[in-house]
Amino acid sequence: MENDYTNKSNEELLLKIRELEKEDKKLNTQIIKDDRYGLNWIDCPEAFEKETEDKIPILEEAKDKAITNEDGKPTHILIEGDNYHALTCLNYTHKGKIDVIYIDPPYNTGSDGFTYKDKRFLKEYPNGQPVPKEHPLRHSYWLSFMSKRLQLAKELLSDKGVIFISIDDNEIAQLKLLCDKVFGDDNIIAQMIWQQGKKHIGTFIGVNHEYMIVYAKNKSYINDNTRKWRQRKEGLDKIYTIYDKLRKKYKSNNQIIEEEMNQFFNSLPENDVAYSSKHYSHVDDKGLFFAADISQGTGKGPKYDVFHPLTNKPVTIPSGGWRYSFETMQKLLKDDRIFFGDDETKVPCRKRYLKETEYELPSSVFYKDGRGATKEVETTLGKKIF
Repeated sequence: MENDYTNKSNEELLLKIRELEKEDKKLNTQIIKDDRYGLNWIDCPEAFEKETEDKIPILEEAKDKAITNEDGKPTHILIEGDNYHALTCLNYTHKGKIDVIYIDPPYNTGSDGFTYKDKRFLKEYPNGQPVPKEHPLRHSYWLSFMSKRLQLAKELLSDKGVIFISIDDNEIAQLKLLCDKVFGDDNIIAQMIWQQGKKHIGTFIGVNHEYMIVYAKNKSYINDNTRKWRQRKEGLDKIYTIYDKLRKKYKSNNQIIEEEMNQFFNSLPENDVAYSSKHYSHVDDKGLFFAADISQGTGKGPKYDVFHPLTNKPVTIPSGGWRYSFETMQKLLKDDRIFFGDDETKVPCRKRYLKETEYELPSSVFYKDGRGATKEVETTLGKKIF
């Protein structure tokens, strides 16, 4: 029998093992080459693909629509036209130079007016074929449309560039896989949830959110710049206004200032932007601070004596040990960064000052009422244009 190795010599067995290893390596290489994991769709050729390969798109200035400063110099470039042509044109002038791209593509809801210029049906649909929800090529049309434009957008991005894409439930799953394919799944920054007002769309569950998916051209270029992504906490100016008034009124009487600040925080409704900083309610000469946990969550922290400054007795050591080494703790004590209770029975905390924690990473879930944005654009431009 062909697979009977009973009477084979050691040399023959080793030779067979090498042959099998080569076959296995070849098979694995082929599987990787075929890219069997991912998103597949029927590629639908667009009407102008061949045209853009043979011709260079040209921008024609409309001087009567120019957006300029008082000195007459243009402030921005507003390109009106098909996004594929515009992206192609920009790749001649701005390839690899754009740091941020935001796109709001067709959501492909079946009723949003998304049309596709499939070159096979130009005679029947010269202005593009409507794509209703029941169309058999609905997702293929959309993916064909998006894949070409995302590839052009990627070429525009600089090494540290990022792209933000708005979308809803109709294509979020497809868009995520498509972006993984175009940008690489290791370059995703976040899939954000955008809550939009009080509207509720749906039959079984009221849907009042959309998504914003964020990818980097190359995440390794922006990992060292994560601080640039941080934003200042809302409501801080309101808090500091109250605190400064109290400090001016009560001077160095921290106890009264702290009591007044607590009354202020307790009076805030939960939807007030300053409410999220409510825990920064302690006061000392350096300002407002939060009493942060100082124990080691893993339960493997060091255990040593820390003495209460008033009773001079060892304080209660947390069951998991201290978060910091003995040397670090001594430095924190010297810098007055440890907050003690009234006596040694309580575990002390670390002082985290509001002034030192003003910035935080943006949340992956955020609220923005689209109606307010529409009004803001109208106010900025002086009239309703969009």
